[in-house]
Parts: sequence; structure tokens; C-alpha cells
Amino acid sequence: MYNYHYVLNYKHYDNDDKYREDFCKLFNIDSYNHETIMNIIKSLYETYKDNPQFIELIQFSKDKFNEDDDDIAFMYLFSWDYLENLHKCLNELKSH
Repeated sequence: MYNYHYVLNYKHYDNDDKYREDFCKLFNIDSYNHETIMNIIKSLYETYKDNPQFIELIQFSKDKFNEDDDDIAFMYLFSWDYLENLHKCLNELKSH
């Protein structure tokens, strides 16, 4: 399950270790587990894929990364540069 309540702060440290730690905490895991992460990402995608705001978010990623597949475009948003904003967007989507 995705941890909507976790407060990200990796950008305050500017190092990959903190990003990896925060990333894992979002998925309620202590260390990287590809299968768990992918299952949760797929679940998030399925939950919001018909939401107009989410569609806009995916379109942004598709345009930015020149990606045709919606689900892959979504995964790009979990990168260092976009994770903080994605997390805020997911929280907003969940609250509405």
C-alpha cells in the first residue's frame, strides 16, 4: 500500500541515500523490493487512470519524456526530480 502520509524530505539532503530511503518509505518497505513497488505503482495507476487531473499528469510525463505508454510515463514521475510533486498530486487525488 502506498503511504500517502509520509513526509518526503530527500531534497533537503541532496543525496541518493536519502532519496532511496524516502522512496522505500512511500511503499512501506525497508529496502528496495521491485515486485512490491511495481505492484503498488500499478495499483495507483489503476485507481486514478480515469481521473482528469491524473490524465493531465500522465500527459505531462509523456510529453516530457517522449513516452507513448501511460503506465511507463507514470513510472518516470517517481524519479528524484518529480517524486515530491507526484506525492503531493497523489495526496490531492486521494482526498477528492
